[in-house]
Amino acid sequence: MKAHRLGADSQRAQGPRASALLAATLAAFAVTPVAAQTVTPGQSYASTQSGSTATLNSSDLSQNADDTTATGDLALRQTQDVALTPEEQDALDLEAMRRQNLPQKSVDYEDRLQPKGTRPELDGIRLGTVVLRPSLSERLLSETTKTGGSKEHALYSSTTLKGSLTSDWSRHELSVTGAGTWQKLLSGSGDADPSADVNANLRLDLAAGTTVTLSSGYSFTREDAEDQDAIANAKTQYGIHRFDGGITAAHAVGRLRGSVGLDGSRWLYSDAVLNNGTDLSLEDRQRTLGTLRGRLGYEISPALIPFIEVSGGRLVYDQKTDSTGYQRSAYIYAAKTGAEFNFGEKLRGELAVGYIHETFDDARLNDINGLTLDGTINWSPRDGTDIKYGLSTSLDPATTAGTGGAVVYSANAEIAQQLRDNLVATLTGTTTWNRYPDASSSNSTSYAADAELAYEFNRYLALTAGLGYEYTQRKTSADTEVLRASVGLTAKR
Repeated sequence: MKAHRLGADSQRAQGPRASALLAATLAAFAVTPVAAQTVTPGQSYASTQSGSTATLNSSDLSQNADDTTATGDLALRQTQDVALTPEEQDALDLEAMRRQNLPQKSVDYEDRLQPKGTRPELDGIRLGTVVLRPSLSERLLSETTKTGGSKEHALYSSTTLKGSLTSDWSRHELSVTGAGTWQKLLSGSGDADPSADVNANLRLDLAAGTTVTLSSGYSFTREDAEDQDAIANAKTQYGIHRFDGGITAAHAVGRLRGSVGLDGSRWLYSDAVLNNGTDLSLEDRQRTLGTLRGRLGYEISPALIPFIEVSGGRLVYDQKTDSTGYQRSAYIYAAKTGAEFNFGEKLRGELAVGYIHETFDDARLNDINGLTLDGTINWSPRDGTDIKYGLSTSLDPATTAGTGGAVVYSANAEIAQQLRDNLVATLTGTTTWNRYPDASSSNSTSYAADAELAYEFNRYLALTAGLGYEYTQRKTSADTEVLRASVGLTAKR
């Protein structure tokens, strides 16, 4: 059909000369169909039935040869608003059907598709078949901390490097995200608060309905001087290094969705520096956690998948007993039920409720039990407005003698509103509850709120200004208030 249509169009355009071209094309289809679609300038084809020979000169096919070199070139021409022939469009559509991932688009292409009031994603830096999108922020940060009757002020310079690396493959998918912040104290008193966070995920698309996902991660934080486990009289608090890794296999059979995964985490602690200049080792807090989990879901519709999930793990400390003489290694079991939902870009997420139990090797430490609430919701009620909600439940081990640890509940919300094409306002709020089952006097509640404005000079440079407030309420010790203000520049690609 394609050959007949091509011949008809050529006859109308070129008359007798096109008839010879049509005859040669039909003859080539009869012998080698693939070769007929890959004609090169100057190549001759002969028909054994008619005995005629037609030669395709470069002047006849110069435009077609340039237009049909590869589907990648066709996709590029399409983003540049260059019209494609029906044959070229068919080749491009076939390649799109073979892909399991959407291709990365150029910035200009996204600009044409984005409705007014929304921001296109930057094109980034293409490195072969992956795309790197980096950003660098430099800020001045003013922080005032009030604890009981004492008050401290500090001024920092803060440098943050962020980036994402995303594959542009037809099958499988690689995604890497990272962020690192370095602070320097310019005036006042206080601890710099450096941090780092890197996560990588590789999804392998195997047989139909089967995927295997490999994940890894690293994070670094410095302990808050006001935390329950902070070292008293420390000039510099200790740092916490966390390493994560995991593998998950998922398979779909009809409406059933099943997955099984194995996760591992490792915590390492750097020394704390005391006021007298000596170092305090915290090797007794170093530990490893291994967890096996399984999930089974049922697809009621593509938009709703209820599920149940169970997990069991073992927490092992490097040292059998800590500095207080307790054995804190433990077994951890959890179960939850919930639902995944996806109603398109406007509303999607997951919510679950469950139960968690931790039992320690040391009989003197009481078991930890608690209700769990976990989930994320992404909602976009209108163009230019994005709202995110999050719930999480985790266990925080204690270091105080006689106390096993706390159940930590966290709820957060973020609203991003595009006020103008180049002006975005972001509001975030977080509430965290620390609950110690066997030491209620150590319970605490933290509230945090932040507001930020970002003014974009162009798509690569923005001016940011932010204001934040944090309040921590404790039962038996002084409450803490922190007020932060910042201004800076962000460059991105």
